[in-house]
Amino acid sequence: MKKITFLFSVIIGLMANPLIVSAAEPFVAGVDYELIRPAQAPMTEGKIEVTEVFSYGCIHCSRLEPLMERWLKNKPDDVEFIRMPTALGGERWKIYVRAYYTAEALGVLEQTHQAMFDAIHRLKEPLNSKELLQAFFANYGVDAKSFNRAFGKRSFSVNLNANRAIDLSSRYGIKSTPTLVVNGKYRITSSERGGQRAIFKVLDYLIAKEREAANL
Repeated sequence: MKKITFLFSVIIGLMANPLIVSAAEPFVAGVDYELIRPAQAPMTEGKIEVTEVFSYGCIHCSRLEPLMERWLKNKPDDVEFIRMPTALGGERWKIYVRAYYTAEALGVLEQTHQAMFDAIHRLKEPLNSKELLQAFFANYGVDAKSFNRAFGKRSFSVNLNANRAIDLSSRYGIKSTPTLVVNGKYRITSSERGGQRAIFKVLDYLIAKEREAANL
């Protein structure tokens, strides 16, 4: 009887340890990624949604970008990728949220996205004022009138997207950047085990997990 009791205690102890219970799983919730509670409905229907939450003011986001571009070259067809700027740095980062959506509205995002990171972190140009951003956008064929119209406080699309991004960041429970969000359910950060390169192994795992769940 004592042996049975002992074995039962061991089993209960093992069940209480997520690292052991999930020994068959390569990645563990609470260790390699976090659950978003409550889960948020994806903005994309019919695909697995991956959202990169970042800021141009974040040096770690800048370092992740080349790795992200490499991953995107082989992105699965059933995955929808979304970039979403956030303002964790407070007012000083809100201007970067508007800069991102201004570039999107003006159709120059593909040219300006990496260039913004390079200017801020490699060339040490802060781009933290409307005037500095206007001069930056001029390098990509955007005249002052077009920039001011898109960037200004009366810009409906930029206001809508910027406010939604800041709200979603809060609902996703974003505490640091960069963070990857999978289907509104899972959060992956480089502060978890393995650093930035390990992010993509966890990302691929969670995508496969969501794909399997959708096919049940």
